[in-house]
Amino acid sequence: MSVGRTKCTAIINNVIGKISFENLISDLNCHKFSLLVDESTYFTSETHLAIVVRAAVRVVTGDSHD
Repeated sequence: MSVGRTKCTAIINNVIGKISFENLISDLNCHKFSLLVDESTYFTSETHLAIVVRAAVRVVTGDSHD
């Protein structure tokens, strides 16, 4: 199967992206997370905002010696 760039972008944004976003929200509602926000303005008046979410979801700890 092959699709063009426009159709591929639409599939990612409208299908895969929405499902991934819903899964992320569901995980964040059930687990602790931290949020890092950084905003910077360059001399050209461009403003950039970075948002990082760090969460430990379904973490298994212990020795893996079999």
